[in-house]
Amino acid sequence: MSESVLKTTRLSKLYGGRAVVDNIDMTIKRGEVYGFIGKNGAGKTTLLRMVTSLVRPSSGAIELFGSPDAKALQAARTRMGAMIETPAFFPKLTAQDNLEYYRLQRGLPDAGEIGRVLHSVNLTDTGQKPYHQFSLGMKQRLGLALAIMGNPEFLILDEPINGLDPTGMIEFRNIINRLHREGNITLLISSHILSELAQVATKYGIIHNGRLLKEFTKSELDQQTRGYISVKVNNAPMAGDIIREQLDTNQFEVYSQEEIRLFAFFDDPSVITSLLITNGLRVYSSNEVKISLEDYFISVIEAA
Repeated sequence: MSESVLKTTRLSKLYGGRAVVDNIDMTIKRGEVYGFIGKNGAGKTTLLRMVTSLVRPSSGAIELFGSPDAKALQAARTRMGAMIETPAFFPKLTAQDNLEYYRLQRGLPDAGEIGRVLHSVNLTDTGQKPYHQFSLGMKQRLGLALAIMGNPEFLILDEPINGLDPTGMIEFRNIINRLHREGNITLLISSHILSELAQVATKYGIIHNGRLLKEFTKSELDQQTRGYISVKVNNAPMAGDIIREQLDTNQFEVYSQEEIRLFAFFDDPSVITSLLITNGLRVYSSNEVKISLEDYFISVIEAA
């Protein structure tokens, strides 16, 4: 069984008597990229702040790398990096000088560490440009460079692509995928830009009003969002019988008296329409329906 990198048990945070994070049980195993999904104000950042010790929990427990007690937990936090909201950098210093300040502050002995992390986030060519002249994408990547100093095993990123243009999102996504693939880093990424999250995450958790509604793997998501071909006919139950008997498949659902949903034949849906017409059915329409992570997120929220 894979090692648990982060485990929370009934973790809660109250502000003014209101539970911003409400009894959350979450588990992230080594090697996973955990996509933490929720609307603004759902409790994502508060949970991440508790994990990184920026906020004290009201109740519940946090384990990092299997370490539950306070002393061991603090030591375990040295094995993780984080970018929570916007990191603080000196506006008139260069990328190199800003990271040098933090390297000395953290007591990292290897001065070559700065060059390594700048290379990892594609910021080796900034030269003498001061931080205040950086684009938003460059600022976010410098924040990521700071988070990965010291080779963390576990990396927490809070809304890392918020505000980036499409080019910046793609570049950041490629960096994340490379860090996960080459650096063997476990990641926890919170975001409400679900189309981007779907391209990097291997596991997901949906939080709403402080409660963790659901956790699921990428393969489970693929099953829930695989899409279908919607065929409108004059007699859907009969259409189902014809498809089952003549194509020897059960990959369909009779959704209503006039609609059948097929989970196969995406390459050539005309096979279905031709078959039904040949057997005397009237086909009104045939459309491929795609289900996105956004659609699934909304359905989970509405069900709750």
